[in-house]
Amino acid sequence: MFKDDAYRYLSDLILKGFLLLRWEFSGHQIIFKTINDKERALIKVRSGSEEAHDYNIAYMIASIFAIDHENMLGKKEQYYTEFVNLFSGIPVKLHTKIVGELDALQFSSMEALDFFEGFAYTTYSRRAWSFIQNRPPNRVEFTGIEGTDKIGVNRFQENWIEINQMLDEEERHEKDFALAILIASASNSRGARLTRARHDAEMQKHREKRLKTAREGLGRKKINWSEQGWAAPVDTAEELVAELERQMAGLKDRHDHYIENYMRQLAEDAENRKKAEQQRIEEWRRKNAGMLPISGSQRALTPKEAADLMDKKKSNNLVIVGAEDVASDEEKSRYLNKIGSKILTPRSQ
Repeated sequence: MFKDDAYRYLSDLILKGFLLLRWEFSGHQIIFKTINDKERALIKVRSGSEEAHDYNIAYMIASIFAIDHENMLGKKEQYYTEFVNLFSGIPVKLHTKIVGELDALQFSSMEALDFFEGFAYTTYSRRAWSFIQNRPPNRVEFTGIEGTDKIGVNRFQENWIEINQMLDEEERHEKDFALAILIASASNSRGARLTRARHDAEMQKHREKRLKTAREGLGRKKINWSEQGWAAPVDTAEELVAELERQMAGLKDRHDHYIENYMRQLAEDAENRKKAEQQRIEEWRRKNAGMLPISGSQRALTPKEAADLMDKKKSNNLVIVGAEDVASDEEKSRYLNKIGSKILTPRSQ
């Protein structure tokens, strides 16, 4: 089912209470409708038996909306006997066909349920709710159809009321939260700003998710884990536990293999760069006399080896030379030979 068709079905199911099915019979037009849970329970009482024939007759009577453009929602009790006689004279094969189409219409309404959350977040839905405001959506002044207040509300209307009440509660909480932040900012403005920023960021994520759901029609699609598939989303505790168990068992999906290949490629690239750099340094050392090539067994000095090397380089010889402008050639030579020793150069007078 496409989103536009589902939203059209949901609009009728919520704001009218049913979907319609037209049927021509013996020169008369009969309009049937989908039934709600209350009417379905009444069918079992009215049929009085488990026989399909009696159940089908009670089902068709409960599904009548209008005959020859006359609304029958509020008149079924008055004409119930006439309806029984009418449908009893219909061949059983036609009974089965009518009931089959009514079941198909009922199934279509259930298919639209997959798009229900997205529809509830739309501007159209929220505008309709602002007009109804916690009153039964099957009231005649809302539906514009006589008798809708007598058939009760369906499951779609009940869930729609619940979601909109939840959204209203969120809006009230937002107002209270904004007032609390305003009061808190008087004593701790920095903390209030940080709290508000975190809250706004979280609410923005929720708003974007709902807008996407309303735009696409469907909520989060269920993705089952598969070895050939990409990583499935983990939102619930059960999904998290299942994912951890798969990882502990060593099971890998397409995402895991992709990451492994990527990390392997990074390691290979790093090794190739290291070899190329060593090759470049060895080539440079070969071109410069007195330099030994780098061996493949190089390693970093240990702290003890580094300390020993520094001790060997240390010298307690104190070389005193004159300033550069007054030092003799011999002093300068001694300075260059003892460049690793401590040098004290007196200031020239």
